Amino acid sequence: MFRRLLITALSAAVFGCALVSCGDGAVGSGEPLRWKTAVDVPVNFSLPVDFEPLFPGCKNLDSTVLAKVFKIKCDSISPAQQTIVDSLLDIMVDKLPDTTCFRKGLGTGTVPTTSDVMDILRKLDKPEIRYSVEIKKNSSATFTVYGMFFPTNDSLGKVSDTAFYDVVIHDSTKGKRVNVLDSSGLIVGGKDMKCYPRVCNTLTNTNPILDSLVIGRGQTKKAFSWRWLVMLEKSEYENLRKSTVKKDTVNIRLRINFSGVNSVDSLVKMFK
Repeated sequence: MFRRLLITALSAAVFGCALVSCGDGAVGSGEPLRWKTAVDVPVNFSLPVDFEPLFPGCKNLDSTVLAKVFKIKCDSISPAQQTIVDSLLDIMVDKLPDTTCFRKGLGTGTVPTTSDVMDILRKLDKPEIRYSVEIKKNSSATFTVYGMFFPTNDSLGKVSDTAFYDVVIHDSTKGKRVNVLDSSGLIVGGKDMKCYPRVCNTLTNTNPILDSLVIGRGQTKKAFSWRWLVMLEKSEYENLRKSTVKKDTVNIRLRINFSGVNSVDSLVKMFK
């Protein structure tokens, strides 16, 4: 799908500009005709998130205390005993510092960037890549979303959620990593669409590292990876823990805008 969208959009941009005036100004005598080519590609992710594993259960309590004081075994709990367990869990969570955060990974994946279209984009003059991110979810819970792009051979795709979170909030972009939503992440509350940059569809995040990562200009790699993570503050965690619905779906719409300058000379290079 990613490749098909690129081919369609790029064909319209290249051949449309060949038929109409798409120049940036008058062309001097003897200078090649030049025009701006731009391709806007939406990439959509629908990522399920199950918060249930974040919440403590009976087996997280002191088994000795349960057995000796309350005569409770986690493998067989009566409704009355479950009430006691829930109360003990409430006490355990209440004792956590207010600054405690709870993190849950949304998963990771790979975006292929090998195609004839990418070869064309690599040959544009003054290339730029900009992007925006739109996020929507189904529940009323408020949480912060973080995201990063990185080379497929980066160990970032295999580390724990906590280790990944530390990399993002410390804005560790070494090794051609791109911190998609900055170190502060994007706070998403209710079911409203939230955007980064703050205004939807404003593509202002030009990033030379992103250009190298996605287009792979002068590189041999054929893909890049992504990873998203959500974080709950303690207060929101407590609210969600008492909710009957602990699953959500996060819809992430990533818009990537490729642009650059074309000329008759560059067109010749493209098809060599």
